[in-house]
Amino acid sequence: MTGGITFNVGGSPVTYNYVVTNNTSSPVTGIKVTDEVTDQNGTTTVDICGPFDLAANDTHTCQAVDNIGLGTTNIATASNGTCSADSNQVTVTVGGGGPGQCAVAATSLVIKDRDVKWNLKAPKGQKLEIKTISISWPDGANGPLQEIHLDAARIFHGSLGVSPAVISAFSGPAKDRTIEGGQTDTPRFKFQHHAAQGPYDITVESTNGCSVHIAKPGRAVLGAARPRQCGGAGAPTGAPAFSRSRFQSP
Repeated sequence: MTGGITFNVGGSPVTYNYVVTNNTSSPVTGIKVTDEVTDQNGTTTVDICGPFDLAANDTHTCQAVDNIGLGTTNIATASNGTCSADSNQVTVTVGGGGPGQCAVAATSLVIKDRDVKWNLKAPKGQKLEIKTISISWPDGANGPLQEIHLDAARIFHGSLGVSPAVISAFSGPAKDRTIEGGQTDTPRFKFQHHAAQGPYDITVESTNGCSVHIAKPGRAVLGAARPRQCGGAGAPTGAPAFSRSRFQSP
């Protein structure tokens, strides 16, 4: 399951989109989607939609609207009670401490080959210069962190073999690690080996005192797999994959 969430934080109405895809070759029936939401008020599990059925390689989208506060964590799960459930967690925290505004952070990491990418957008009319990056990663699988890029510019080059790490000494001029106002740039972390799907924990702090944070655990597969109840004998045991997207409402 992958997240694809982009949003502004701070108590405004937010629309959540939950996209469930049956990646198996057989129909899956009775699918339900729930979302466990944790914020400053505690943890609540919300029924999002379902039950519904999906043909092989079919997709279903659900929506929900909620008000979110600072530091909201969502763990959404798609399950039909017989196949293995597919769930994942994403967290974005916007921290204060300075007079400036913070970046708008995509709450999904793009993981491909040796790279882990994360989109950050600077507020309109305000530049954001990266001050420090704190990161933890599965160093046993990924090996050392060797490079960090902000779009095309390489802002770190070395070999950090032990997770976690804090990077405050960057290469190149300050403009290479600066996101222009209203612009979206992509920090890209390159490892020695093929990047695992998780866990990762990344915080990017700007010189104006703001920080953005994302936490992504490894893929979680919950519940007992019963392949004969998931589309017939010999059907794949995996539950439907799904992604969530969340956007600031007008």
